Amino acid sequence: MNDGTFDILIDYMKTHHIILATAESCTAGQIMSTLAQHGDCGDHLFIGYVVYSSLAKKKQLGVKESTINKHTLTSQEVAEEMA
Repeated sequence: MNDGTFDILIDYMKTHHIILATAESCTAGQIMSTLAQHGDCGDHLFIGYVVYSSLAKKKQLGVKESTINKHTLTSQEVAEEMA
């Protein structure tokens, strides 16, 4: 994303009173980190989790072990449960 895109995103978050929480795995926190580096968005960032291991996904986000066993840690099904 370029700075103009960030400006549009942050303006959108402000206009619509959006406060963001993330649960990242493969991105290892890059979404929240990238947004946090761009000024003027601190009021719109709530919390960011980096949950890489299966244990973290189960304990912190409530992902079912059966979903992890049936699919993979980086599957769409696991990502949906993380959300």
